[in-house]
Amino acid sequence: MITVTQVKSELDTESTKYDDLIEWLIDSVEAIWESRTNKYWVERTVKEQLDEVPGKMVFLRGVNISRIYSVSTGLDSALVISQADENVLPTVSVTDTSLVLVTHDSEIVLLFADYPTLSDLAAGIAGQAGWGASVYPGHVNTLSKTLIETAGQFCETTGTAFYAPDAYVKHLKFDAKLSSLTFEAIITPIIAKYKCGYTDLNTPAWLAQILIRQVCHWYHQAIEGRWHVTSMALADGGTISYGGQEGNMLSDFVDATKRNGRVPV
Repeated sequence: MITVTQVKSELDTESTKYDDLIEWLIDSVEAIWESRTNKYWVERTVKEQLDEVPGKMVFLRGVNISRIYSVSTGLDSALVISQADENVLPTVSVTDTSLVLVTHDSEIVLLFADYPTLSDLAAGIAGQAGWGASVYPGHVNTLSKTLIETAGQFCETTGTAFYAPDAYVKHLKFDAKLSSLTFEAIITPIIAKYKCGYTDLNTPAWLAQILIRQVCHWYHQAIEGRWHVTSMALADGGTISYGGQEGNMLSDFVDATKRNGRVPV
């Protein structure tokens, strides 16, 4: 979120001798800022799982969210198909128009047009002798033809599982200011994949200044060899500890993390 050039400008130095140190300090300060605020500030793509959902709204940890890629229920599978005979491995294939159940002596074709949703398709499969099927909650109304859009199927002795694609939850609303997602209905866990955070070019000036001042504070201590000191008395009668760098933060930095921290809900 900030650069070596910005820090050196604050330090009023053009020397490149300590550029590696400054880079390390920047990474450390940014990491502590994210840890204390419990938010994602550095630009990245996040896949966040939200297990506890209050009501029908969830608050994401990312700030400055620029794109929502997908929001899904987080369930492992959409449809599981099984064979009553445990000695027979279910053989299932998918075409553009149908799902085909195959055994050593038969082939059953179920057209998506006749079974438009996964719940319809599961009922159709269960109606065939020796076959069974179940749909995971949250996908009963998923269109059967979406099976052809998945990455494939996974077969094991207990059945054939079609993994659920990243399906948008019904009537999703995103509030960029609150970093919140609102749904008509929710089935947990919610998995949200999105792009968020700031680059060196668009970090807010107030945040950049807080980070730069903290890096400079650490820089002076490192150059002056003061990190080995366990504590030091201050002019106002207080003390500052050097036992661990995460506790060696400027008061402005600490106050800012409290103001901008994520409040658990």
